[in-house]
Amino acid sequence: MANLISQIFGRMYDADDSYFPNAITTATFVDAPRIAQFAVQDRPVITIAVDPPSSQVSSMGICATIMSKSGTTLLIGAAEIKAERCNVVQIEMICSTFTQKVLQLSLFHRISRDHLRILPIVECNNCAILSGSIVETIVTTASVVGVASIMPFQRSFFKTGISDNIGIITTDNSKLADILHLFKEMAKSRVRVYTKMVTLGPIYAQNPITPTIDETMIALRDSLVQFKDVDKKITGKTSSTNDDLAMALLIGMERSHSLEMRRARGEYEILNTPYRSK
Repeated sequence: MANLISQIFGRMYDADDSYFPNAITTATFVDAPRIAQFAVQDRPVITIAVDPPSSQVSSMGICATIMSKSGTTLLIGAAEIKAERCNVVQIEMICSTFTQKVLQLSLFHRISRDHLRILPIVECNNCAILSGSIVETIVTTASVVGVASIMPFQRSFFKTGISDNIGIITTDNSKLADILHLFKEMAKSRVRVYTKMVTLGPIYAQNPITPTIDETMIALRDSLVQFKDVDKKITGKTSSTNDDLAMALLIGMERSHSLEMRRARGEYEILNTPYRSK
């Protein structure tokens, strides 16, 4: 893997074997000035990506991003919430609250609800039933305020790598593609953080504490720099840090950008296909 990183990533292999060097990751998410004004696309697609919890000792990562007319990605929401003492209803509540807060951002106040669209990207590796519930929650929450959702993850567009009408299935190969894509965007300074980014804490708990944007971005940085090869598998769970927040950003960025590229090549329906409610 050292040779792969040197050749494809165009850099020397890090001494700590990390896919994301601490310096560029800190510069992107912690030190760089945050963006207050952002020229979104004429009919913007808001990506909400979720890495669901696999057990009650893990966490759930959730990120929201949007692209500018020039192709820069703006991170407008991020949270990593522990799943301890948490059930499906509470996970749905977290996703619903996060979606509401994202749609309430002043960034979208001057955009007609008819012109906004939600793109849920949810990992389905552990339980397609839970992932389906998360997607349904995001779609329903958006529809209440008049925002439609799109669902490109259907067999008419993808033969493998998806759970039909729900979300995506990640593999080591897809994870490497996700990492490469994010690293390239970071190296080009095409990932920025919104000044009023949504954060969220364990809202199902008594007296929940909502992390600040600074705390959330430090957690994201710490999560990304942990991505390494462990026993021939790519993982971010290499210390006491979970990788759920980083995984949500990774799958959201790569999949949404790939879909935009397919639409640009003429597959116009891929980002216009509505979600099929159950």
